[in-house]
Amino acid sequence: MIINNKGLIPYESIVGSQNDVTMMLFDDETIIFGTMSPIKSSIMIYKKNHALKEFCLSQNHNNIHDGTVCCLKKFNEKVFISSDNDGNLLFWSRDDANGQFKPSENFIKEHTCGVTSMLHGPENTFITGSYDHTIKVWKITSEVQISEPKTLSGHEKSVNDLLMIDEKTLFSLSDDFIKIWKWNEELKNFDEFKSVPLEFGIHKKI
Repeated sequence: MIINNKGLIPYESIVGSQNDVTMMLFDDETIIFGTMSPIKSSIMIYKKNHALKEFCLSQNHNNIHDGTVCCLKKFNEKVFISSDNDGNLLFWSRDDANGQFKPSENFIKEHTCGVTSMLHGPENTFITGSYDHTIKVWKITSEVQISEPKTLSGHEKSVNDLLMIDEKTLFSLSDDFIKIWKWNEELKNFDEFKSVPLEFGIHKKI
């Protein structure tokens, strides 16, 4: 179901997956779905058909992820990233000739557990958090080339969410702590700046 941006009014239904949809990524021209499956999951890409005035299935990548698709993130106009609950990442790049997205030939597996969050970082980087208690900082050197990630450690439990509060400051959230990281221009990585214990029911000054 697509929601009209003028209000919560469904104006188009999309049917195509036999599995539960877990993630969605969209803009005015493209909608990307990730699905849930205990064995293999799919990525489905719908394109806006202006003549029909509806979204139509353009690509259906069946059984491309080993586990449930748990994150989708657009890196730029030509690249998006999908991840699953086994910690695998796939990088998708758009072919200028036909407009189709093509996945990287191999999974990139640096996390040992599922990825919980992905976001943009400084200087053409992106950041992933995981159930494996770590944060990875990746550098995309071209549309299809990704450098070895740098690992941020310190959480003793799952990294549940990530947030860039400004261009140089990263917050990471676990069950018991919020960690604050500052971008180091010289090292091109984050340094841990502060760790704040979560005290539920109490507003603690950060």
